[in-house]
Amino acid sequence: MAVFGFRELFASMYIPGLSPVLSTITCLAGVLLFLAWQRHSRATSVPRLGPLLTIPLLGDVAWLAADPTRFVFGRFQRYGPTFILNLMGVPLYVLTQPADLRGPYRDQGAEPDVPFSSFRRLMEVAPGRPYDVQADKAAHGPWRRMFLSALGPAGLQALLPRAQAVMQAHLAQWEAAGTAAGGRSGGGCIPSLFRQVRLLSVDLAIEVIAEVPLPPGVERIAFREQLLCFLDGLFGLPLALPGSSVARALAAKEELVAALGPLVAADRQRMAKRWRAAGSSYAALVDTLTAASAAVGGSAAAEAAAGVQAAEPSAAAAARVTVRDAVISGFMALGFESERAAAVSVLHAVVAGADTTRFALFNTLALVAMSARVQEEIFAEQERVVAEHGPELSARVLGSAAITPYLDAVVREAMRLLPATPGNMRRLTADLRVGAGRGGPASELVIPKGSMVWRFVPLMHCLDPVLWDGDTSVDVPAHMDWRSNFEGAFRPERWLSEDTKPKYYYTFGSDNHLCVGQNLAYMEVKLLLAMLLRKYRLQLHTPDMLARASQMFPFVIPRRGTDRVLLEPR
Repeated sequence: MAVFGFRELFASMYIPGLSPVLSTITCLAGVLLFLAWQRHSRATSVPRLGPLLTIPLLGDVAWLAADPTRFVFGRFQRYGPTFILNLMGVPLYVLTQPADLRGPYRDQGAEPDVPFSSFRRLMEVAPGRPYDVQADKAAHGPWRRMFLSALGPAGLQALLPRAQAVMQAHLAQWEAAGTAAGGRSGGGCIPSLFRQVRLLSVDLAIEVIAEVPLPPGVERIAFREQLLCFLDGLFGLPLALPGSSVARALAAKEELVAALGPLVAADRQRMAKRWRAAGSSYAALVDTLTAASAAVGGSAAAEAAAGVQAAEPSAAAAARVTVRDAVISGFMALGFESERAAAVSVLHAVVAGADTTRFALFNTLALVAMSARVQEEIFAEQERVVAEHGPELSARVLGSAAITPYLDAVVREAMRLLPATPGNMRRLTADLRVGAGRGGPASELVIPKGSMVWRFVPLMHCLDPVLWDGDTSVDVPAHMDWRSNFEGAFRPERWLSEDTKPKYYYTFGSDNHLCVGQNLAYMEVKLLLAMLLRKYRLQLHTPDMLARASQMFPFVIPRRGTDRVLLEPR
């Protein structure tokens, strides 16, 4: 699976028989153009923000895919606190100074946007009809309240048993795979961590996050494969050529929407009735739904705090706000009320959940599997948890950093070192004045309205004032250099002290756009780690699997055959 479609691109760009003379002329013209630009730059006060030329269509993708942290830190070293990256032909202003980031990431003079045509085509409701509730300021607040209600303490308690059941089913398969491979008695094997985590994440997204249990009439394996195909297309080149990842994803989308439509038809009708009863006011609808959910969820939250893991009562189940409710109502708030829109809204929820979960799970498991020391610390803490609170992995146990401080620190440290997302982007709705150039804040630049700005998460974690000593002579700061300084870089203990706790942690966003699903993601990752490490030690078949990965951006893809994980019984 070639996420960026390099082979397709190079095949279309290759010109056989290019003469040496023409090659020489082209190179000389490029050199002359570069020298002229350098002379112009020296004659003006505008700071240089990036290289003059980039690869057509791809931009900086090839370098980001190889080592995003090293590459972007290098750009910071060369160009200063503001510089330009080019992703698939889209220029992005990378901002690093908190004062410059504050406005755009608080929706002051900017709005969320994803500027890539392949992503937009796949996520639109219908051709030419885009959807983004986060960019609609009137709808965003109520929409966010709906999600926070769905994924609050009561919601997480209701979702936890489902997540445990899904994970237990996958764990049973891994244990069986170990037996079939002739492993140690009582052990197991994850044949391909990348593949198995993707499948697990899809099942969690369907059955836990979106809560759409597939009926017998829907072929589960085919549905999952179509969803994986759709996910691959989101990161593909903006070329819907026959056989390309985007073309396959567009076809998969239609299959998925057709399958989901009948499954959510009753939900759409129920929400449409409530919408009309609220006078077609989204704020009033959200007030009604969240109030009812809070009334029945209060006792559930109290039970969770007391460690009671009771089955969800039917009254609470009927009144509880779900992620499905949140996305369907969000679409209605923007005028999308059809059955297709409801199906697409649930597909959005599945995609968002599967993407966040698969990256968080893979990155965390890969790092933990590389550290026997961290595994033993988690196991020792789990033994204390069992002794003091019993063996049940309840919402109270998983959700409390006071009960499992080290497990919580491990997940945060993994997400700091290998973030599940490189960060969301903003499109400026007004000019933005920022610090730029090697002169620091004294040098200023006005980024024009309509430009894209980006808080690149791995770079911000590099520049953490608590962890970084300001040394720009290194390729990668020590606290982010997992390749050559693994023990120093992956150190969960830093989160256990206020003196060493990182100040910059943007993996799940910030402010009004802090990911509403972050607590669910934490719960899922901690749940799987606890289930695995209580019984097994994790051992990578290829210890340097991450260093040998074929791609590190926008997410890690290991080389084929290197991501096998052995489950050694304790």
